[in-house]
Amino acid sequence: MYRITKLLLPLLIICLIPQMTLAGKKKKKDLAFEEPTMTDWNVKVDSALKIFDAAMIFEKVVSDDEKVVDKGSFRTIYRRIRILSAAGREWGDVDAPVLSKGQKIKKIMGRTLLPDGKIIELTEDQIFEKEVVKTKGDKFKQTTFSMPGLTDDCIIEYIIKIHTDGYLSEWVAQKDIPVLRAEMHWYLAQLDISKAVAKRAEDRITPNYLWLNTSSKVNVTQLPNIKAPTSLLFESGYIPPFEEEPRSVPDASLKTKLYTYYGSAAPVETYWGEKSRDELHDMEDFCEKNKRVKKIVEPFKELATDEEKIQAALDWIHANIINISYLDDEDEIEVGKRNSDKKKLVKKKKLNKNKNASDVIKNGYAWRTHICNTFCDMLREMNIDAKLAWTKDRSEDLFVKKAKFWQFDCVMVAVPDGSDQFKFYAPGYACTTPGMVPWYTEGVVALICGAEDYLSIVPFSSATSNGETHAFTYTLGEDFIPKGEVHLQYSGQKARSLRLDVFNEDSTDFQQLLLDEIKDEFSKAELDSLQFENIDDATEPLGLSCSIKYPALLTQAGRVLLKPFDYCRETENPFHANDRQYGILFKYAHQIRESAQFEIPDGWIVEGLPEPRTFESPVGKCTISIANFGNQLSVQRLFCLNSPFWVAENYSFVKELYQNLQDMSSVIVVLAEQPQEQTSP
Repeated sequence: MYRITKLLLPLLIICLIPQMTLAGKKKKKDLAFEEPTMTDWNVKVDSALKIFDAAMIFEKVVSDDEKVVDKGSFRTIYRRIRILSAAGREWGDVDAPVLSKGQKIKKIMGRTLLPDGKIIELTEDQIFEKEVVKTKGDKFKQTTFSMPGLTDDCIIEYIIKIHTDGYLSEWVAQKDIPVLRAEMHWYLAQLDISKAVAKRAEDRITPNYLWLNTSSKVNVTQLPNIKAPTSLLFESGYIPPFEEEPRSVPDASLKTKLYTYYGSAAPVETYWGEKSRDELHDMEDFCEKNKRVKKIVEPFKELATDEEKIQAALDWIHANIINISYLDDEDEIEVGKRNSDKKKLVKKKKLNKNKNASDVIKNGYAWRTHICNTFCDMLREMNIDAKLAWTKDRSEDLFVKKAKFWQFDCVMVAVPDGSDQFKFYAPGYACTTPGMVPWYTEGVVALICGAEDYLSIVPFSSATSNGETHAFTYTLGEDFIPKGEVHLQYSGQKARSLRLDVFNEDSTDFQQLLLDEIKDEFSKAELDSLQFENIDDATEPLGLSCSIKYPALLTQAGRVLLKPFDYCRETENPFHANDRQYGILFKYAHQIRESAQFEIPDGWIVEGLPEPRTFESPVGKCTISIANFGNQLSVQRLFCLNSPFWVAENYSFVKELYQNLQDMSSVIVVLAEQPQEQTSP
């Protein structure tokens, strides 16, 4: 799904000797500012190197793991940037990277260098902290600062030293501006253990490294020597700026980066095969005590098909097990369901630890992994060959098979579908439509625990399973203000997204939360009085209804130019470039059917109607049709995207589909005052 240059550097394996110490080794020095050179000042605008507003002369990183067991790791980042224009000055606003939870900024130094030799130092009162929220809701304190005394022709440099609880496996060397030189010095963990212990633990403590997405020459030096290395130095020359493309895989999967980590010395296939078996054993250990599970599924065994049995187990899990993965308070839960007024019961219950599958049934709540373990065990007790499956969140990064460390963060259950593939279920994810998984796990690699072919692809859901229907009714009236009602119906991934917006929220906030969510699709309209149905039932489509109103149409010389699709869902064409480097990835395939009825004021007629139009290609389809019956104008629009992923070679088809949608949506209907009938004298 994305390009990785085949540049896998040899894996380094060190022999840990008894009582390893650092005796006789020179004490490391922190990174310190270096004097700029004429070469630095001679960096100018260069289109061949894609240098325009700014360039990173170098980034030097020290990743110090020597005392990781006792004191964690330190990462020090030293960047020198050449500013070449007013636009380039934006690089003087710096966010210190958030590398891990609980990290601490140990030191920040910065200075601005002017061509006349003047140096302006960054002061402590120019450094601030702000709270940021990442995609999964995690909150972090981020340190920010702005470099002082910036001009359109200067050099800035800063050093940031960060302390983390454990080692960091990733260094992203590619930036949004050219990097003329990049280096990282990795000081390896030093362990005071015996040779025998080292031999037993080598599957966890062997240093590995892997470069991705680079074709430039990379030098690797083992220091102090190849026989007894205690650190590695990685050096790279020019790295071009990263150029983002709309609707693509995550930037983290495309940028030049280096993985440095401790793991197995075994081949890749052996490593992931062992992980598959280990996860199977963990699941079986958890489900060994499952007396309550057997009792629950006993009546389900009488069902006729495996599909009915699976659905019965899913329904039971959703009805009886509270998913505490979504709780803000990890110590207590609210027990009971919403009452008839959709209000939550507020009885609090202290959490007990689930040691096995029977505990999950007994307690009535569990974390996502334990829910999946229990669901998997329920199916296995009904002689269904269910397996635990681990996948990645593809909105953050993609799985790299060559990188031998745990990369998965999403757990599901896989059942063979009768061929060589699996069907996936997500009982640990709230509001999921039966038979579907969260969109960000579609199309990615899954580790199937205990399967002979332990790596499989989670299939994409179909466009029709992610269907939407939008029905609008407008009255124009004599003032030509389009107002009326809109009825929306969602299934699949969009329905789940909207349900999650109100999951665990107070019912009094439902209307406003849902209204805020759909306003993005109708940003020019006033929406009000929202009603909903099936908000708690993921087996049925989610329905939303509300009033809708737009600004008045302009009348001129007895005519009105109406663009009817301006009063439906707003559309955009995100693709304007002539060519494409990376594949195209949307969230999910989908189909949207829209209809709008306009009641035309008395005394007005439709002068002419655009012809129906249809465009269809392997990527998808869009159609429009417009009809007039008396004082009713009726418009229809269909858009279908067949798959969320297309290789770069299909870019022209994708661009053409969205261009046609945009063109069709721009059609105009002319309304005119009806001529007065002339009477005979």
